[in-house]
Amino acid sequence: MSTKFYEEIINNYKKLYETKEDYDMKIYAGETPNIKEFHVHSFVLKAQTEFFKKFFIKKDDIEKKDGYFILKLCHSPKVFEIYLRYMYCGSVDFTKLQSHEILNLLLPSDEFEFQPLVTYIQEILISNHNHKNFIIKRSSEIVELTYQKRSFTQLWDFCIQEICLNPNLLFETTKFLALNPAILEIVLK
Repeated sequence: MSTKFYEEIINNYKKLYETKEDYDMKIYAGETPNIKEFHVHSFVLKAQTEFFKKFFIKKDDIEKKDGYFILKLCHSPKVFEIYLRYMYCGSVDFTKLQSHEILNLLLPSDEFEFQPLVTYIQEILISNHNHKNFIIKRSSEIVELTYQKRSFTQLWDFCIQEICLNPNLLFETTKFLALNPAILEIVLK
């Protein structure tokens, strides 16, 4: 007989995240004057994403100070805290986030190679009524954002479909003239 203890294991990682016990890495997220220091465990980061696996391949090139690995990220502390909770606890509470905050998670999620999160963010933005309206109103901006990002196909397809149904979403925007010509060609086809 086989038994699964996922919840207990997740709770142990959550406790490790909260206590910071035996951390070996300091990550500075944000930009001056809004920088926050995070104490994390490199083994958790490496286990959860290829981004950090690649980062640690060249251990000799990584900045170290007082025995800790050091990494500086330009992502906001709020965004990075969401990612840490995702990596340690396997969860993200989207109910506390506004549409623009969820959208702002998309690019860094792709950068950190959190493919399940990239897919889920797109699904939430498209399926939730409030988020969907936010996306529709900003379709022209979002096609620019998602253009040439293979992992954003759900959002791209949704916005292109909305623009085809209501071309004014594109043509009445002030950003229309600055739109990438390749995108305009796709829409006109």
